[in-house]
Amino acid sequence: MSDAHQLGTTPLLNYIAFERGWTRGADAALKVWFMENLSGRANIAWGQCKGYGLQSGHNLVHFEEIADINSRSGVHCDHQQTLTASGILSYRLLDRTTFTGQVLFASGLRTAEEGAKTNSSHSPTYTIYNFSISHVISLPWHGQKFVVGFDIVNALDQKYFINQGEGSIGLGVSHAGMPRSFFFRGQWFF
Repeated sequence: MSDAHQLGTTPLLNYIAFERGWTRGADAALKVWFMENLSGRANIAWGQCKGYGLQSGHNLVHFEEIADINSRSGVHCDHQQTLTASGILSYRLLDRTTFTGQVLFASGLRTAEEGAKTNSSHSPTYTIYNFSISHVISLPWHGQKFVVGFDIVNALDQKYFINQGEGSIGLGVSHAGMPRSFFFRGQWFF
């Protein structure tokens, strides 16, 4: 089993290979039409991944991490997020304008407390909320339309880290989540 890692502060991914490993998971999705102009969708996913024995990439990771990987119990993959969920609610007004609200939940990627085994715990959970409004403008050409929209990402300005930077295999830098952001967009469908 191979696993991609950002080693050190470089944004490039490097691959290491475990001698053996496993991954398992389950997911479910539900789409509901409450009314003709009101719909919702929900998704949930659960997963685990574990690797045993380092086959390649020895020069890319620290000695302590190699010892943890080569231990009898192996290590959880650092990209493992045990639970991920999302929900979307959309309301269409007068066939041309759509209001959308979205919630995203993440249980946190793997990490470790200082001195603990590599990837033995996870980063804190986080939930973010996004909102969007879009309007369709019909164009005079056959089947063409232009969509304008405004989006708010992380509307409550939640402060969170996607990963902590230390305690994962090779990772030396943290990745913060996006702060509250505003986007205007235009799409031409032709």
